Amino acid sequence: MTLEEDVVNTLKSKLGDKILEARIQRPRRLFITVNGEAYKEVVKILKNELGVTHLSTITGVDARDRFEVIPLFSYKGIVIAIKGIIPRDSPSIDSIVDVIPGAFFYEKEVHEMFGIDVKGHPDMTHLELPDDWPEGLYPLRKDVDFQDLMKRITKERD
Repeated sequence: MTLEEDVVNTLKSKLGDKILEARIQRPRRLFITVNGEAYKEVVKILKNELGVTHLSTITGVDARDRFEVIPLFSYKGIVIAIKGIIPRDSPSIDSIVDVIPGAFFYEKEVHEMFGIDVKGHPDMTHLELPDDWPEGLYPLRKDVDFQDLMKRITKERD
């Protein structure tokens, strides 16, 4: 059994049908898809059961009909991507900072750029955008009109 298969089996034994998809894309690349409600639970199992602690990054994706929050972990030479699917109409996911402290700045960025509420995060102040950035305007959402964005930014700063 490969290490990737071992990780999949561990997660499936603990979470069952909460795992929407488990795919070994190629050697050393594992993708696990879960609903947002199971996202933190997967991270806890990775850390507590398998000893996965190295978080490389967290990225967000605007898939138009939903958002995805994807942390990438390195573990014994493989990359494990956990895709947390969250609804567009209520974009919210639990913070994993209490499990993986290195998630702190990545979660701030996902919040700031996509408007995803990261529940339980200790500090949601601005990270990259200026403090006077317009409230409710998230630059990496696909529905952002950049001409309107520039007008709003310029107008609010004048």
